[in-house]
Amino acid sequence: MTTSVRSERNNVVMGESMKNKNRVHRSGFTLVELLVVITIIAILAGILIPTIGAAFRRAEESTARQETRMIVTAIQIYQNTYHKLPIPSGITERDGPETSADVIKVLIAEDLNLNPRKIVCLKINDEITNGVFLDPWDREYIIHMDRDYDGQVDSGLPKKVKSSSVVYSEGRDDTDADDDIYSYEN
Repeated sequence: MTTSVRSERNNVVMGESMKNKNRVHRSGFTLVELLVVITIIAILAGILIPTIGAAFRRAEESTARQETRMIVTAIQIYQNTYHKLPIPSGITERDGPETSADVIKVLIAEDLNLNPRKIVCLKINDEITNGVFLDPWDREYIIHMDRDYDGQVDSGLPKKVKSSSVVYSEGRDDTDADDDIYSYEN
């Protein structure tokens, strides 16, 4: 009788260990569970990607706004110092923008003919720009100045602006004026 009790006990123990083995194998994810998780991740990514793209566009536009205002402020500093605008020599035509690179060279004190006191009105990272101040879309800023000193810039702009200078970027799409960024806008 002791052998039959032992064998029944062994069968019970073996049965429980077989159940435990099945539970161990069952502890992973099923294919359906993995597909559900992947689907949820794909939906979240589909929602986030356009949001991230829009955030990058807003950041680029904000950078362009800030930089146009920085250039206008630098022109005002130059004008207050030298009592004239930093219009590069050799520019004879009255209408149209100044070459951005030439004006920037004056403002960063590289053109000593127009900035003999070497006053740095604008600080830019020269390593990144290689001497040219570019907007976030890698194009030069466009600078219009009040060449006749009547207190307004009116050539080449959508409207007359009471200022000594206007700086703008053609925006992400340089063919469409809707995304242009002007220094006088908020």
